[in-house]
Amino acid sequence: MKNIFGRFNNIFYKVFGAFSALTVFSALLLGIVFVRLYTTATQRSRQESLCHVSDQIADRLADTIMYGDFEALMQFLEIYNSFESAEIWLVSEKQDELGVDGELLGVDMQLATDQEEYLEVIEKAKEGKQEASVFYSEIHKATALVVGTPVRGTDSDIVGVLVSIETLEDLDDTIRNTSRIIFVSSIMALLVSGLIAFIFARRITEPIRQMRLMTRDMIEGNYKLKTGIKRHDEIGEMAESIDMLSDKLLENEEERKNMEQMRLDFFANVSHELRTPITVVRAYAESLVDGVVATKEEQEDYYGRILRECSNMERLVGDLLTLSKMQNPNFRIEKELVSLTQIL
Repeated sequence: MKNIFGRFNNIFYKVFGAFSALTVFSALLLGIVFVRLYTTATQRSRQESLCHVSDQIADRLADTIMYGDFEALMQFLEIYNSFESAEIWLVSEKQDELGVDGELLGVDMQLATDQEEYLEVIEKAKEGKQEASVFYSEIHKATALVVGTPVRGTDSDIVGVLVSIETLEDLDDTIRNTSRIIFVSSIMALLVSGLIAFIFARRITEPIRQMRLMTRDMIEGNYKLKTGIKRHDEIGEMAESIDMLSDKLLENEEERKNMEQMRLDFFANVSHELRTPITVVRAYAESLVDGVVATKEEQEDYYGRILRECSNMERLVGDLLTLSKMQNPNFRIEKELVSLTQIL
């Protein structure tokens, strides 16, 4: 399980997931905003239209109450219902209060107020102001736009309420269809963005993988490799830096090998140089021990030669000690002021 989560913890899956999630989130957000704006604009437009028509009907109803022209009102309502999708109720607490013929009473108050939202619209209209609301109608089993308009009698008293109802089933269908389109579009956007994210992530992770393999080879001592990455971005700059590091390490490695070879040659030369004076000193010492040199002058000459060879060996040993100190990483050269006149 840990290996599975570790696999999804690399840069490729992070870039792929972030890019895909951002695309889907943007598509869903734009879709939701579009649906919200469309719904609000459509409801506002229909509300304004329904309120305007309700005012006209209420005025006609007021004229009917004043002049008793019920036939003209019924013709108007029939024509209206044939062209408009709205449903009209005339609501009053008592039939005689409305002052019109009983056939104009579409719904009794008790039936209209079975749902609390209807009651709120009617009560606000009874207070003398037009009220509009959008809610789910239990009567129509759909979302409905309901407008309550006060109906005034001969003395401008409110004698009833004109309730105009327009179901928004077509708007609900549009929202559902739009939601399906948004969902399908999100799936398509996810697929397209997934492909783009895959290509984009590979362009990022593949050079990193090459640089990782190259650094592992550099750890093993192979400094002749190059990343081969030519890009004008941060990854290209990193690859160029690694190539420069490889060249520098290769140069230092060659210099180290040359220094090592020089050190070995130096030790070989020192060994040879030490062998020669030791051989000479041994020959002189054997001659002195064997009594080959009899005279005092010859003995002093041999002693002088032995001393000179010892001085040469001392110088070589001093060079070896100096070289040994210089190979120590903690070696520090001590500097001091000297007078050139004293040296000369």
